[in-house]
Amino acid sequence: MSGDEVTEQEEPLDLAEEISKDEVALAPSDTGDPTAIVEAKIPQDIRERYEIYSYRNAATILSETRKAEFDDLLKALRGFKITPKMIRTAGGNESDIPKLFSATLGPLGWHETVVQGDLLVKLTWREPTGAVKNGKRKGSPRYGAKSRELTRKPHLD
Repeated sequence: MSGDEVTEQEEPLDLAEEISKDEVALAPSDTGDPTAIVEAKIPQDIRERYEIYSYRNAATILSETRKAEFDDLLKALRGFKITPKMIRTAGGNESDIPKLFSATLGPLGWHETVVQGDLLVKLTWREPTGAVKNGKRKGSPRYGAKSRELTRKPHLD
């Protein structure tokens, strides 16, 4: 290489940027429902505006067993429009995007909900009981039921 040649070097990536690229899914995982199911359950006008993925039969379950709620969601999606300004504006506790959803779904009885659950573990076993004399058991073996409960709070939050 002569002194006149200039080599182009790649700019080093910011570590946070590199990590965030690895954490973002660019396509649905293999566990997603077949496209035919989404196409059968989600109206075409919604599919034309949004990328829709269904997991664990969500599209079928919502559309078939929760028809009123499903219709509420479709109505909200039809009236929903994200602007570049909304994306760029910091929201503090809540940006304009979820506020828009809240304004549409709130009057219909939809509210942000936190689901919490504790885990209760019950342990049961049998221990030998009965009289012991000089380190030896007397009589026929008897067993008594023993149990103990453990609670993990919160297990699900």
